[in-house]
Amino acid sequence: DLFGTSVALSGDGNTLAVGAQGEDSNATGINGDPADNSAASSGAVYVY
Repeated sequence: DLFGTSVALSGDGNTLAVGAQGEDSNATGINGDPADNSAASSGAVYVY
């Protein structure tokens, strides 16, 4: 999935965004289907 290819931290340090440019899932929102690989290399961002 190439998790961590890009990262960004908000100015106040409270929010971290991590990119995964090779993510293949077509799932959206929270708790999407991690086994869904129907969108090859569509990418994703994970926000913490």
